[in-house]
Amino acid sequence: MGKGRKFWCLVLVISILLSLFTACEEETPTKKRRRSKKDDDEKKEIVTEFTLDDLLGSWTVKTEDYEATLVFEEADDVYTAKWTVYDFVKEVWNEETFQIKERSGFTLLSLMADGRIESFTIAPFGQTLYFEGLYYTNSDKNVGFPADTEKYAFIRDGQQTMAMQNVFLGMTYEEVDRNYLLVGPLEAQSYSNFPYSATTHDVDADVPNYGSSWAYFRFDADQRLAQTYLHIFRSDYSSASTFKALTEAWLTEATEIYGEYTMTEGSYTSYDDKHHIYHTYHWDLGNVVCEIEFNFIDTVDNLNSVSKTYTLKEYA
Repeated sequence: MGKGRKFWCLVLVISILLSLFTACEEETPTKKRRRSKKDDDEKKEIVTEFTLDDLLGSWTVKTEDYEATLVFEEADDVYTAKWTVYDFVKEVWNEETFQIKERSGFTLLSLMADGRIESFTIAPFGQTLYFEGLYYTNSDKNVGFPADTEKYAFIRDGQQTMAMQNVFLGMTYEEVDRNYLLVGPLEAQSYSNFPYSATTHDVDADVPNYGSSWAYFRFDADQRLAQTYLHIFRSDYSSASTFKALTEAWLTEATEIYGEYTMTEGSYTSYDDKHHIYHTYHWDLGNVVCEIEFNFIDTVDNLNSVSKTYTLKEYA
């Protein structure tokens, strides 16, 4: 999980051992409602401007091992949430409450009973709500995007989709830094289409860490995440065939999720006189472009590295 993420959150996602928190009170945002009925089925239309009112009600996620419920309520312009988690494997459960101070981007700022202020990651859309590592659902909902993230929305199967582990396009640097591994400082760039970037390395939470791995986060002029770039290299201790089999799983998985791709092939000679052959697999996913690139040396049997990028289409 990312730097600064709470231990209980890591346990929720990985082993469903939790320790949660409770809440206090403070200001709330102005409520804005723009609803209308569809002529055919009278369902609510998706609104452009998401507000805290769209959270109200019960959101659930359930597997054989655990069940979790988020219930949001509002009284006198004060928004509160009750979070209940059942761990069937460990035969324990926990229930806590917190109060929402405000929402901005992918962050729900919440007030804790012990005086702390906690930042939770959320991504709402349709009948789903991504909250701190899990996708919750509410079949009575049909909600839209927060206005400040709509431009970056990556939607697949009715939910906002991550570009990398716990990271969504449109996040601020602070949100990426909170959700990912040891992200370096945000730096201004003068040599690319992206004005800002940040980097982390040894990204073994996402891929088998053969040799070295790097994650690049590239931000637009508003310092919102517009591209993720994950790159891993084969180590001297891993056979080319083993590394190729592991990384080709990316291609298989992406094809199963996104369907058919277009592939381009090219080559170049690097500064150390190595002949590189690269195969780039491309998916056009509406607002976002996904690419997986294999980089071979001399022959396609000698895979040296592989990268996966998600790019906001206007930067692709």
